[in-house]
Amino acid sequence: MRTSIVTAVLVALSSTSTLAAQKLDVKGQTATVERDVRAMSAALFKGDGDKLVGYTFPGTVQAWGGPAAFAKVYTDVAATQTRLGITRESITFPTPPEFIEGKSGRWFVLVPSRTVVSGRGGRGAVNGFYLGVREPGATAWKYIPGQFIKPEGLPSLLPDFPAQHPLPPLTHEKLPPRDPSSKHDAARSSR
Repeated sequence: MRTSIVTAVLVALSSTSTLAAQKLDVKGQTATVERDVRAMSAALFKGDGDKLVGYTFPGTVQAWGGPAAFAKVYTDVAATQTRLGITRESITFPTPPEFIEGKSGRWFVLVPSRTVVSGRGGRGAVNGFYLGVREPGATAWKYIPGQFIKPEGLPSLLPDFPAQHPLPPLTHEKLPPRDPSSKHDAARSSR
């Protein structure tokens, strides 16, 4: 009888610690994922492909031919952006990230983002998202940019991501030229 009680208590304690391990500090993790996405955007525009590799979901990096090939693609993208005079004005987060609990302690996060860019061809905004994955026991998130995600391919890449969960939309919009008389735009153009 005593062994049964001890076993029941141990099972209850292990269940409680499993549930506690699955809790997520949403406020703290919101700051983390937004900081990560800002760092990824900065690395993209600076051509720091190695930094991007560090933030990117390993399956995505491998699909692009491994770390060296992935880094080179983004170094080349930054060189093209520089040649075309394309710069990032801002990256913002129009809505809070959405955290989704997966199976076996894995977490997902959808981070909606809005990136405003300008260049010789004008200004535009990319409204997109990043899908973050945090593996059990890990503290760092790894991301897949939304433009890389084909909803029909998501189940094979991330089988425990909820199949019917909607993804944020990906859109592009043309923006008017900056207004030099605006305090906001004048401050930005003086940087």
